[in-house]
Amino acid sequence: MVESDKSVRQYIPLLLILLVYPYGIGLVAREFVADALVFVTGLVTLFLLYRQGYGDILVFRKPTWKIVRRVILAFLCKLCWAVIVYHFLSSTKNEEALDSWSYTGVQLFLYNLYLLVYGPICEELVFRGYMMRSLAPVSHLQLDVLCSACLFSLGHVLPTGWVLNDFLVYLGSGLIYAILFKKSATIYPVIILHIMWNSLMVL
Repeated sequence: MVESDKSVRQYIPLLLILLVYPYGIGLVAREFVADALVFVTGLVTLFLLYRQGYGDILVFRKPTWKIVRRVILAFLCKLCWAVIVYHFLSSTKNEEALDSWSYTGVQLFLYNLYLLVYGPICEELVFRGYMMRSLAPVSHLQLDVLCSACLFSLGHVLPTGWVLNDFLVYLGSGLIYAILFKKSATIYPVIILHIMWNSLMVL
């Protein structure tokens, strides 16, 4: 009974993180306030990773050609998925919202800092690092990959309103990120892939 209570309690921080980010933050009207909350959530997640014994995914390992090949392969998968989305699905509300913003000066710098640096880092810490390690007991069923991809997708869809098309678009990306993380057993390759992809989208 004690072990059962302990196993249930260990998921409470994960549930709280998911309630705040991205679903709760998505309700914040001021964009830069929301971005600041994302940064804070990333720091809290980092603390929880160490606190709950998941710090091994944050240990920097010397890059190997195997890891480099996996990142390149995952990037090519993202490109293929983008082609499929272009031909068979439509652009998402989230993408349209991003395209509609016009920033200059400091606002543009902060926007790019979020989109290209700490946004991807925080998302990977939450959806891949913390979530998938928390779901390690069911990883043999691939539920860690599926849950990570689904909640990652919902996090991009729900703030702008549920649309099946949008969910499928982000689900594909979430699966690619989740699989790369699981194969790498460290957070850095998937962070690099996420930053690379977001950088390509900005060009």
